Amino acid sequence: MSKALTIGLLGAAGVGIYFLSRKKAAGTVKVIFDSLKIGSSKGFELPALVATFRIQNPSSTPLTLNSITGDLFLNGSRLSTISEFGALDIKPLTEVKADVNIHTGVIDAVLTVIDIIKQKKVASVSLKGNINSNGIMIPIEQTINIGGNKNG
Repeated sequence: MSKALTIGLLGAAGVGIYFLSRKKAAGTVKVIFDSLKIGSSKGFELPALVATFRIQNPSSTPLTLNSITGDLFLNGSRLSTISEFGALDIKPLTEVKADVNIHTGVIDAVLTVIDIIKQKKVASVSLKGNINSNGIMIPIEQTINIGGNKNG
């Protein structure tokens, strides 16, 4: 009986350590809002907007990114909502890129981005949201600049 109890306690401790290491690793994940671009279109459809994220796992434990959600702001005004649900496995000590489709009035969003690019204006795009990694919610608040004259 005591042998079975010892094996059971060791097994439970091992499972506990495993989940604790995954929780700790999830807290180290780094999500970088990399770019906002116009995606491809099919036929007569307008192209969608796509946000690209670089997701880094600096830990030695594999992670699963379950969702990215939040709001996008263009020059301080709310542009749209993003939401991507589905497991993305990230190996230890690696970086992956994830493209997330933006859910918005496509015509307004695409015309806004095209206008920024044509007029060579710099626009500030901010993301305020959360990622769910291994069941842990991690807030994201980042801003990138798009458009503008890159040559001076």
